[in-house]
Amino acid sequence: MYSSLTKHQLKAKQIDEVEKSLEIMQNAANTMINKLSDIVWLVNPAYDSLILLAQKLEEYSSEMAGASSIKIKTSISPSLKNLIQASVVIVN
Repeated sequence: MYSSLTKHQLKAKQIDEVEKSLEIMQNAANTMINKLSDIVWLVNPAYDSLILLAQKLEEYSSEMAGASSIKIKTSISPSLKNLIQASVVIVN
């Protein structure tokens, strides 16, 4: 949608509007890449442990809070480190 809009803005020589549209497209592409990265992380069996999930949630919450200049403090119980990591066995 924005690429089509940008074409029309270029034809009309609306350079400021073109820059805004390109920035929106760049932000959307970056967001999509981050979401795909999260999906890949979630389906990777190497990350099948509670402690790694807790760490990922901690990273995510820090990013979200940072966007609003909110400071958060997280605490992950040391007992999580003692839990046995789930394993997946694939049989051919």
